[in-house]
Amino acid sequence: MKKIILFPVCLMFIVAHTQNIDLGKNLVLYLQLNENLKEGSSNNFTVDTIGNPLFTSGKYNHSLEFDGVDDYLKITHDSMLSFGSEDFTVAFWVNKKVVSSSWNHSFAVNKWHHGSSGTNNEWSFSLTDNGSNNRPSFSIRTTDSTYTVKASGEISLNTWNHILGVKTSSNIKLYLNGILQDSVQLFQSQIPSTNLDLLVAANNRDTPRKFTNAAFDEILIYKKAFNQEEVTELYNNGVTCQNSNLCLNELAINTLFLPTDYKFAVKGKIITEEIKVQLLSSWPDYVFQDEYELKPLQDLKDFIKKNNHLPDIPSAKEVKSNGVDLGEMNMKLLKKIEELTLYLIEQNDQLKKQSLEINNLKREIEALKKQKNKSFKWED
Repeated sequence: MKKIILFPVCLMFIVAHTQNIDLGKNLVLYLQLNENLKEGSSNNFTVDTIGNPLFTSGKYNHSLEFDGVDDYLKITHDSMLSFGSEDFTVAFWVNKKVVSSSWNHSFAVNKWHHGSSGTNNEWSFSLTDNGSNNRPSFSIRTTDSTYTVKASGEISLNTWNHILGVKTSSNIKLYLNGILQDSVQLFQSQIPSTNLDLLVAANNRDTPRKFTNAAFDEILIYKKAFNQEEVTELYNNGVTCQNSNLCLNELAINTLFLPTDYKFAVKGKIITEEIKVQLLSSWPDYVFQDEYELKPLQDLKDFIKKNNHLPDIPSAKEVKSNGVDLGEMNMKLLKKIEELTLYLIEQNDQLKKQSLEINNLKREIEALKKQKNKSFKWED
């Protein structure tokens, strides 16, 4: 039986790449939106929610739904999200709830202020091409003009659709559900850098800001231009352990659900020869320090009689509901062993003292017996 060492560097041997496609390469931003707003690229962008978007069922596990009234996501302006003349790809799943109207319920993922001109725009994905339909579009603003590519038709409401846009030095392309929809040649590829934030479900204009009633899932931005093979892989399978290196930090086996704040999840049993838990919290050697107050045995007896478990140890009911943290429980058990050791030392000291007192009493008794025997002899 082999050992399982649960460290990221060793997870490379668990994850097998079955093809040459690597959807983790050149990744700039990854919002999985699976019950949390954790950003999954190495850039660790901070994601802010405005309003009250709600997690709901998604294309993959969960998604984030926006009410179209005042909900949106914001990632504060960062130079890594301004691409200039460089290639980039943006992809996401969207479930649109209502038809666009006067550019309401239109904006998806964007760094766009408003209008089709001006240097205060960079790039934008819209769920409409004219502000009043369901035809997705992708626009960029370069130093000479605004370029837009559009889907060949409208998307259905309350249905998941995959939208992907690619910008190269020579053209921009729009894909819908893995199929190329439109391509436009660029005469100038330089996108002026702005201070616009990256927004989801709203545009960057404060007054009037336009909001979108839709659910979003798996938002990805790459500093590279996807080819058709990569577009197809992302549409068909999403980002997985088999087509990316993103499982080096998080791993889920036999399950698609990884609970919030956890790095490793297994649905099923695990057998191994060794597990090492490396804790950041203090090991309970403080029990042996002079200032540590050991609970009197009578108090301990009273606690056990009342609660049916040791102090600082979870009850059977708590363990049934919440499980057991191996590292924490080992610390608590060690603490109890150390306290038990102190009790034994204390009892041993008392026994020694009692033994000494008993021996002294025995000697006194023997001395009294001898004195009494001498008295009997004098009387004779």
